[in-house]
Amino acid sequence: MISYADALNLIDANVEPLDARQLGLGEIGHAATADPVASRLNVPAFANAAMDGFALRAADTSAASAEAPLRRPVTGIVAAGDAPGDSPPRGAAVEIMTGAPMPRDCDAVIP
Repeated sequence: MISYADALNLIDANVEPLDARQLGLGEIGHAATADPVASRLNVPAFANAAMDGFALRAADTSAASAEAPLRRPVTGIVAAGDAPGDSPPRGAAVEIMTGAPMPRDCDAVIP
């Protein structure tokens, strides 16, 4: 087996990149962009959870360790489609579903 670096060198030495070209919307299946594409809109338009878990303030977990795990009360549930919720009380967490809006003041999700 060859190394990753050697494989990249072989590709660079033997493959010619294609020229960039413009395609119509109906022609873009399996195509890649030659340049970054920027959106004029934030998508999603709000901070949301990337996974199911428990939303909380990361700072509330700074004392946690394998030897001294922290337990936090769960004070609610936020699902995708719900309105953004209020902050949980300090030291508490909220169960959160993928795509749900992050509660105010929460900046971490523990899966």
